[in-house]
This record gives sequence, structure tokens and C-alpha cells, in this order.
Amino acid sequence: MNAGFSNGWKDFFQGLEKRSRDFSMFGKVPVLIALVVLFSAGAQAGYVMIGGIDVGADPATGYGAVSYSYKIGRYEVTGAEFDAAVAADSRVGTYVSQTANSPAEYISWYESAMYCNWLTSGDAYSGAYLFDSGGNFLGVNRASAISTYGIIYALPTEDEWYKAAYWTGNPADEWSLYANGTDTTPTWGTTEGWNYYDATYGYATADHRPWEVGYGAQEQNGTYDMMGNVLEWTESVYDESKQVFRGGLIAYGANKMSSSVRGGGGLLTNMTQPDFAFG
Repeated sequence: MNAGFSNGWKDFFQGLEKRSRDFSMFGKVPVLIALVVLFSAGAQAGYVMIGGIDVGADPATGYGAVSYSYKIGRYEVTGAEFDAAVAADSRVGTYVSQTANSPAEYISWYESAMYCNWLTSGDAYSGAYLFDSGGNFLGVNRASAISTYGIIYALPTEDEWYKAAYWTGNPADEWSLYANGTDTTPTWGTTEGWNYYDATYGYATADHRPWEVGYGAQEQNGTYDMMGNVLEWTESVYDESKQVFRGGLIAYGANKMSSSVRGGGGLLTNMTQPDFAFG
């Protein structure tokens, strides 16, 4: 998923912002890129606008306070999209994907950041995410990147991701527990539902894999699969060694897709390093 900002947006980034969980039963944990587009003008296909109405944070969780307008990706980043970046700049990384239109899986946070940079500048090391010539991560500076490139792509902060998922736009009831705009368990499987694990029916796909982007139901703000399918990185810090991810996973139950659940993974976490926590 991705978001967009105007040049009036200030560099609010002050720092990349428990219950531990054993993932050994899953072996490999898919982690997708949740992309944000930050922009000064123009429009991008494949993104939905999240309005700049300042509603404050969701009082139930303390997340979602974003006062500016931005765009977030309608669909999860596909294997084909990520492969195009790798083909153009091999420093971006690698991916594992079932088909070209399935989510790009097992992507580390650093690889996600370099992919966003490549979308911004055509260079894995140049954009909102700062890397030296040896590929060492130095930090984040969205404001400088916006000044340089005008339009930038970035991982959403946790608040940006949260507002895109759970903000209803209804002044009488501004936040929902799930991204489909309800507080009840979302429909399981099928094109009218979401890809998560159900205690009665099991996996939503026969091969226990993520389905192709756009297959399931559309969520309340025009996105797909912010609930289930694969986990999605954000730009925000979970603790001293992990970044926040959100959204649930094919192997998790519906409760992991709710607004009350957030998780954290190590910066290098991918298919071989299942260093995760939930809280």
C-alpha cells in the first residue's frame, strides 16, 4: 500500500515509532510491502485517496491520527512489480511469489525501503530512505525527498496504514474494528471475503497460499487485502529492534486482522528470519 502528501507536509518523522509468538509451525512467514505515495501534484493510477480530515486518533487504540491527504495503494505489490524493480536495480533484493499477480512475499523491511526508493528515483539508495554507497541504512527523510523529487513513494507510517484501513469517514462512527467497515468477523474466503485461516473451514485457498491481488472483497476505503493474505510493513517502529507490520495473514485467524492487533518484525526479517512479535 502507498500514500501521498503535499509539499506543505512537514517532516514529522521523529524516529522509526508483547506478546511473543512462535512461528516455527509456519516455517516461512510472508511479509509484503505496504507502500505509500507522497506527492506534491498529479495523480497515480492504482492508488486511493485518503482524505485530510483531521479526526484525531481512534480512541480505542490511539492510532490513525493523520491530518493531511495522501494516497495508498489499492492492491498489494505484486511479484511482477517487484521483479521489475529488481531487474532494473538488483540492489533492491529478491522475492518469492506464486504468480506474477500474487503479492511479492518474504520481503525484508530494508528491501521494502529500497523498492520505494526505486519507484521514487530509479535508484535503490536514493529517495525517502537514506543509504550510503555500501547499502547501509542511515535513516528516513521524507521532506527532503519530496523537495528533490516532488512525488515520492514510501512505506506508510502505522497511522497512515491504520487510517486507510479502519477510518469509516462517518462522523457519527469514525472507526471500525475491521477494514470492511464493520465490527463483526469478516466473510471468510471467496471473492466476497478475505483470505485468512478459519478454525472451522481452515485455509481459504487450496494450496494454503496468498491469492492474487484484487481477488477478494473491496474494503471500505477502496483497498484490497489490508485484511489477511500477507502481512504488510509500515515505516513505524515496534520496539528497539523491530518495525510495525499490520493486516493479518493467511495462516492467522480473523482476530489478527482487527484494528487492535499490531505486530513487529526485525529489519532483516524475510523468509529465513522469522523474528516476529505481536502485541
